[in-house]
Amino acid sequence: MTGSPESVRYRRDRAFALIAGISVAVLGVIALAGWLLDVEMLERVIPDSAPLKPNIAAGFLLCGVGLALLSGKKSVNPVRICAVALAVIVTALGALTLSEYFFNWNLGIDQWLVRDFPATMGASHPGRMMPTTAFCFLLMGGAIFIEVQVIPTRLRLPLVAGASAALVIIGVLALGGFLLEKLFGSQWNLLGMNVSGISAAVGFMILGGGLLALAQSEGRLIWSLDALTTAGFAIGILLTVLTTASAFTFAKRMLETNNLVSHRQEILEAIQHGMTGMAELLNSQRLYVIAGDEGWLKEREQMKATVAERLRNLRKFTADNPNQQRRLDQLEPLIGQRIEWEERVIAARRDEGFAAAAQMVGSGFGIKLSEQVHRLFKEMDDEEYGLLGSDRKRAEAASIATFLLLPLGMFLSLTLLSLGVFFLNAGVGERAQAQTALRENESQLHTIVENLDEGLVVSDLNGRLLQWNRAALQLHGYSGSDQDRRRFTELVDTFELSTLDGVAAPVEQWPLARILRGEKLHDLELRVRRIGSDWQRTFNYGGTLVHDANGQPLMAIVTIGDITERKRAEEEIRQLNVELEERVVRRTAELEAANKELEAFSYSVSHDLRAPLRAVDGFSQAVLEDYGKQLPDEGRRYLQTIRDGAQRMGELIDDLLTFSRLSRMPLNKEAVNMTRVARGALEELNGQQTGRQIDLRVGDLPSCEGDAALLKQVWVNLLSNALKYSRKRDAALIEVGSRSENGENVYFVSDNGTGFDMQYVHKLFGVFQRLHRADEFEGTGVGLAIVQRIVHRHGGRVWAKGALDKGATFHFTLNGGNQA
Repeated sequence: MTGSPESVRYRRDRAFALIAGISVAVLGVIALAGWLLDVEMLERVIPDSAPLKPNIAAGFLLCGVGLALLSGKKSVNPVRICAVALAVIVTALGALTLSEYFFNWNLGIDQWLVRDFPATMGASHPGRMMPTTAFCFLLMGGAIFIEVQVIPTRLRLPLVAGASAALVIIGVLALGGFLLEKLFGSQWNLLGMNVSGISAAVGFMILGGGLLALAQSEGRLIWSLDALTTAGFAIGILLTVLTTASAFTFAKRMLETNNLVSHRQEILEAIQHGMTGMAELLNSQRLYVIAGDEGWLKEREQMKATVAERLRNLRKFTADNPNQQRRLDQLEPLIGQRIEWEERVIAARRDEGFAAAAQMVGSGFGIKLSEQVHRLFKEMDDEEYGLLGSDRKRAEAASIATFLLLPLGMFLSLTLLSLGVFFLNAGVGERAQAQTALRENESQLHTIVENLDEGLVVSDLNGRLLQWNRAALQLHGYSGSDQDRRRFTELVDTFELSTLDGVAAPVEQWPLARILRGEKLHDLELRVRRIGSDWQRTFNYGGTLVHDANGQPLMAIVTIGDITERKRAEEEIRQLNVELEERVVRRTAELEAANKELEAFSYSVSHDLRAPLRAVDGFSQAVLEDYGKQLPDEGRRYLQTIRDGAQRMGELIDDLLTFSRLSRMPLNKEAVNMTRVARGALEELNGQQTGRQIDLRVGDLPSCEGDAALLKQVWVNLLSNALKYSRKRDAALIEVGSRSENGENVYFVSDNGTGFDMQYVHKLFGVFQRLHRADEFEGTGVGLAIVQRIVHRHGGRVWAKGALDKGATFHFTLNGGNQA
């Protein structure tokens, strides 16, 4: 019954939306707490990922709270106003962030919550969310704003559903690309998703799913397109996504290759600077050797520092190229040797004169070092030019593919849109024909229904009455023009329903309410009275939900038959049976007298058996004591078995005598303090409690009127059972209490002991009926029968509930003797 607050699906959809909202809000709270408390693990949410940016976390918190507020069964005005405010904030967050990108603004919204960001989070604006994330917040905020029913339902549901589905699809595509990259390589990650974006993608996917569930709960979100049209649109969307993703991938590659080209040019420029720096150092040394002017050496230290800086830059630029790194490993010591050689030549010129310096220059050692340095610079230069050519070719290929895919994607989208329109048109045409045929069938069906002798009422899944046939109208005292199309719950002002016993039926137990909850009704008999008049009838109700081909409920149907006359005839028959019942009462009295005679006979027999049993037990004991040493072990065992059997039979006879005596003993009724009686019974059973860990809980028991001695026997037997059958528990729990049911007090004793199988519960209160072996638990099997007889003599009832190895609970009432 989607759309109705009483339906299972409604509650399920609303619960899913609530859980989704709370989950995303918790995600945002965790990340915000990480930023505010400077806990890096909370900031990241997912290990090894970049921290979730504070404005994204705040957006998730606002969206989650807004979705949770809307998921309530009834949204009151303060809640709706709060949801609208949250939606406006989220929408503004997404819109302003997109404006920063499109108009190159810097509004500073990425620093409202946290000002200092790690350098790894970005260059110019490390706290700013990506445009795609901002767009998703814009969608989510707008959807929440629309869901608060600020626009008509006809527009609201498609807008909310479309935005929600878009969020789910975006999240699925992003996660799918990341998983494909992990499985097949980076070339399959068409949308460039990385581990740092997983938390955001999952958050938007959950929010989209929650919004869809919220829209579905209203019962009007129905997919009407046929399978062929839906498949066409799905394929179109898929191809559009693939085309767009491919264009994104090629554009990304073009950007990467252009960056590589720029990088190669920077490396070539650094190589040239390095060669120029070495040449400048060599020129300064040569000029000083020739002229001997110290002025040529003034900037030499600065030149050496510049050369060292350029070599460091060159190593940094070529960090991803092992060949260039190896050449730098050779080049740096050679340059150091060349500079050291120049310093020695300069020192010789300064200390020994031109001739000594010229002799060192003429040795050719410096020239050899210069040639080696030049050769390494030339190799680096050649490799970078080769790589630059390859990068330029890839950049050109990526540019061509990108500019080819863009118009191709547009043409493909137009083609698919055209095909979709014509498919939709064909589907609409077929639907129009089907609707015409349906209207004809509905007309025939309406004629049949109107001529039924049985009443028929049809309702939608919200309980609104759609149709009454002629018989239903007449049965309820309506004329043909008085058909009532209200919700059935509004009919409580017109009709009153009750059971045949006169118990009023609340509206939630009316036949249609039960059918809308999924029940199938057969032969439900109720009295119907029109309020404010003498009109009253007895109806027989039936009905069920009508489902479509997919098993989804469409409507509810209630059938109504008038059984007033039949019930009147049944009442006459019941009166005729009164005389027969009186005869049964007389025969029952005769049977009770016979039973009393039988009980007296049993008492007499049991009493007469006690003396011989005592003799058997006594003489067996005398033989064991006087001649036990002369008897073999087997003989002593036989005699002990005789004694045990005689003692057990004596116990059985005692219990039988007690059981038989209960039928003849008069009841000495008086006011009984049940709490005091129960505690007195526990004191008598102290011996069974010694050495055990028992948690005894005795509540305040209401007083009653009855025979105190017999009621004490009830408590003794029930508590003895509880102590006995919980003996195998390390920590036994026994509870004595009471509760009020239907105006009478129910006393109970529960334990956590061995329990019993409920299929044998009917044996519990029979004489000599035992559910456990004697070697497991001692007893005669008469104790509970005694309890039942005492309770029955007080006009009450006794019953038990339990489960194997889960304990048991015994209840009893004392009708006519309870004191409220």
